[in-house]
Amino acid sequence: MPQFPALKDQLAAWTDAVQSRRDHLLETVSDLASRTQEATVAVPATAAGLVARTRSRCEEIPLAMVGEIRRRINVLDLATKHDVEAQSRIGRSRVSFVLKEFLEEQRGHDEELVKTMRSELQEELRCFASAIGDELFAGDRQREPSGGGERPWVAPVSDLGDDEELDLVGYYGIRPADDDVDLLADE
Repeated sequence: MPQFPALKDQLAAWTDAVQSRRDHLLETVSDLASRTQEATVAVPATAAGLVARTRSRCEEIPLAMVGEIRRRINVLDLATKHDVEAQSRIGRSRVSFVLKEFLEEQRGHDEELVKTMRSELQEELRCFASAIGDELFAGDRQREPSGGGERPWVAPVSDLGDDEELDLVGYYGIRPADDDVDLLADE
């Protein structure tokens, strides 16, 4: 028959095994407690990160879907409202740029024209002033009527415009005739 070990030795071995298991259990429980504490701190941060990633993905989904739909529509060469608005903005900016350049160029031309006109007008005025100062036109001036019946110089009738009237009273001292006088009557 087989022999069993002594009971005292077995009890001592069991006590040692229980003690080692107990130490191992305490070590495991303390490790579990520390991990739980770390997890308690890390879970809110991880949850916040997870929420942020989920939110960004939820925001990206509609944009991705719109982008995919646009890509598929563009394959068909169909213009979307967004495409039309973008092309319209580009066209307006090009037209405004060209118009701005044209107006700046026109302003430069206008300024140059004003300078040229001023210089030409100043030159003409200088020439006119020097001609008057030299008494170049002294012979054309009206002479004062003298008592000898001499009449002042009057411009010829052909030099007058259609709408101008002769000032007969001023030049000749003639008053208009009465309407009842017949100039063609026999003398």
